[in-house]
Amino acid sequence: MKKSYYVHIVVLLIFSFLSLTVSILYAQEANSTSNLSKEVTTLEQLEKMRVGVLVRNEGYNNNISFWQGLKNSFYKTFIHENRWLLIVKGLGLTILISICSGILGFLLGFVLIILKRLNNKHLSGLIKFSIVIINGIPPVVLLMILFYVIFGSINISPVLVSILTFTITFGATSYVLIWNGIQAVNIGQEEAAKALGFTEFQSFYKVIFPQSAKQFLPLIKGQFMEMVKMTSVVGYVSCIDLTKASDLIRSRTMEAFFPLIVTALIYFIISNLMLMALNNIEISLDPKRRERKIKGVVEATIEN
Repeated sequence: MKKSYYVHIVVLLIFSFLSLTVSILYAQEANSTSNLSKEVTTLEQLEKMRVGVLVRNEGYNNNISFWQGLKNSFYKTFIHENRWLLIVKGLGLTILISICSGILGFLLGFVLIILKRLNNKHLSGLIKFSIVIINGIPPVVLLMILFYVIFGSINISPVLVSILTFTITFGATSYVLIWNGIQAVNIGQEEAAKALGFTEFQSFYKVIFPQSAKQFLPLIKGQFMEMVKMTSVVGYVSCIDLTKASDLIRSRTMEAFFPLIVTALIYFIISNLMLMALNNIEISLDPKRRERKIKGVVEATIEN
């Protein structure tokens, strides 16, 4: 009975707070509207003035063909004022943020795994709490918190803040995936390594980690691809990445077809190229899939 009573009180307080907030916002909006109406000429006065505005666009032609319009749109989007350079610079920034965040994030996850294996109760609890907090916050919100709140009073590059944000988010994801992969390895493997004289670190590095890599690498590849596409939100902190560059061109030309289609195509290409690179890394780390070369043996071809 007491529990339900407290729940009702909490719900009532929440609704009261929301109602008060909405009322304040509505009052502010009404006040700003009334002030604005005093400064702007009323519709009746405009009607009496009968002011007319005539706009003439000499470059507009109603009779242009579809292909000619497409050609003009392409010229305005990429050729005019060398706007294609904006796309190239944005692409370079997107690749820079993605690669730096991927490498640093994976290293961060690996370091957290090492700290986790120290079997320190307080340290493990702190890591677990931090991972839960980071995974519960959307990356774009974390990005704005870091840039506008934590580093708001510091003159810091938005690129560095973007790399830091995605390093943290990808590191938290990498930690979870690597730890799950380690848990999938039979505990007898580590015990056998220690019986052979391996130290704690050697048994982990030479026995446990290579076997767990087969479990978490495919998942990390997918998360890395998601992170590459998620970097499109760095425009919120004034980073002119690929998405922001295309949006600037769109706002300048008032045409959305070529900027958005080309941006989507570029994201598709770089995602697949990075996926191919990660596949090659995965094959090189998997002893069952990589090509085996025996030292001292040279392949010879027999001619008939």
